[in-house]
Amino acid sequence: MLFSLALLLIPLAACQQSPAPVGSTASKADAPETPKVRIGVIPITGFAQLYAADKLGYYADEGLEVELTPFGGGAEMLPAVQAGKIHFGTSNYISAILGRSEGFDFYLASNLVNAKSAPPDIDGGLWVKKDSPVTSLKQLEGKRVAVNDLKSLAWLSVRESARKAGADPDKIQFLEIPYPQVPDAVLNNQVDAGYTASPFSLRLNDAGKALAWVFVDTLPSMPLGGLFGSEAWVKKNPITTKKVVNAIKRGTEAMLNNDEQGRKFVAEFTKMDPAVLAKIPFHDWQFKIDEKALQQVADIMYSHKLLKQKVDTSTFVMKNP
Repeated sequence: MLFSLALLLIPLAACQQSPAPVGSTASKADAPETPKVRIGVIPITGFAQLYAADKLGYYADEGLEVELTPFGGGAEMLPAVQAGKIHFGTSNYISAILGRSEGFDFYLASNLVNAKSAPPDIDGGLWVKKDSPVTSLKQLEGKRVAVNDLKSLAWLSVRESARKAGADPDKIQFLEIPYPQVPDAVLNNQVDAGYTASPFSLRLNDAGKALAWVFVDTLPSMPLGGLFGSEAWVKKNPITTKKVVNAIKRGTEAMLNNDEQGRKFVAEFTKMDPAVLAKIPFHDWQFKIDEKALQQVADIMYSHKLLKQKVDTSTFVMKNP
């Protein structure tokens, strides 16, 4: 009865005050500085949680009106962030760290996706023909290897994996070939090995074989992509930024906790055939920033001369997002 009596002694005014619903704006102090937010997205599986957050109403729960704008890649998106055309952009870490080293004020608000912690990793494979004479990374010296772009995440991961295997990565002949064309290039002997991402890697998984899982070899659970704003804008809009991150976190959890719903959102976001999508393991969506791993990525970039000097990644990471 003591508990019941205590409740009865609470002043009436206090009883009339109820907490604001989760995700709503409780007070002006909690209101987003910029309620209308433009986010650039690359329509690939790794960033589908931003779409899920929109479809599930999580941005609206935070008092935000979010416009998702599609881009072809981080190379065109990050300049749009810098120019203020969009407030946030999704990007791989290689492009963002390179940009930061060149004087742009890109600022990491949230991690989005990591590589797998252990093989196999359908999106992190280096592929060869089934009857290829190349059976180890050490044998890549003097060989032709396809990657989507030079000085990209794929390029860096192949080089680092080969280095760890005892090869001289400077002796590998890298060729730029778009992801969709890599399977034909590998199977028709135009290259000796090739990196591509899903769904294109599914063909090589069937008709070829994986020489190595280069993302895992480079760094297990390697951070692959994140959400970036300009440092000036993020620090001027801390509440808005926090609310965007909260919504994406909820979108990530929704994708991971409901496989059927998650695959539906991925299919809508990427325009991928659901039958093909059903064969692809989900990405390791991860919103927490692993600062140690991110620094390791920058250090690997420096060791392969992608950076002219070492970069301290802690200087452009939002704390406790």
